[in-house]
Amino acid sequence: RWAIINAWRNIRDKPVEVYPFALMDARTASEKDLCVFEIHYADRIGENYFAASSPAHRWYYYPQITKEEVILLKQWDSDGWLHGGSRANFTL
Repeated sequence: RWAIINAWRNIRDKPVEVYPFALMDARTASEKDLCVFEIHYADRIGENYFAASSPAHRWYYYPQITKEEVILLKQWDSDGWLHGGSRANFTL
């Protein structure tokens, strides 16, 4: 088993005040929520997913995140169909 883990951190000295970081809990999404889109490169066509909105989704947001805090994101996991979480920014 293997996974891709991404780290997100505020690089400024001040806490984030606009567009706080938000994450959707991937365990609350279903396969029907995923919308495939193509990415066209010079030598190939890849694909990725958007998650369509659903009342079943559970969101977590991190207002005022500081430079000392780090969020680890599982982007992909070889053990399962839903390989991570969706993320989005929004204004409060």
